Amino acid sequence: MENMLDSPHLPFVHRRTIGKSMSRQMTPQSRLEVRWEATPWGGRTKAVLDGRDGGAFLEFYKPNVMALHIPVPGRHLRIHALVIPAEPGTTRLMICQSRDFARSRLLNPVFSWMNRRIADEDRAVVESIGSDEVPTAAEQASVATDRATLQFRKYYFESLRGSVSHPRSP
Repeated sequence: MENMLDSPHLPFVHRRTIGKSMSRQMTPQSRLEVRWEATPWGGRTKAVLDGRDGGAFLEFYKPNVMALHIPVPGRHLRIHALVIPAEPGTTRLMICQSRDFARSRLLNPVFSWMNRRIADEDRAVVESIGSDEVPTAAEQASVATDRATLQFRKYYFESLRGSVSHPRSP
């Protein structure tokens, strides 16, 4: 879930998909501001590059769901991700999308392919972390753009850590 809330990785890891616009706008002097607003269900985060608000934002729903609101003028497009603990060392990622355009069933494989591509871009990053658990804030150096991930870590250590029981393997 922490990876989903990490906006600064978009123009690098997702430079060919959902981070393409941000990647094209960046310069060596660019400045990213990550905003966090606590909500009754979790929180809302938005990344603003060089003072320009591209309109996209992400909502975190406790304990393990995010909804990425992607701006399409006059339309609705959201990517929803559920991060589900499966067994020790394994997490299942379920992605679905809601939209009010391109609704033909013939297009579903195209949208599914794109969602898989986005998830695959994250796979190497997530799998290279080397830990099955969210690190403490003291284990890594943090910067201002880590605001949303630090909020998740706080929630994790206050509410989630140790609360998941894994089913036994057959």
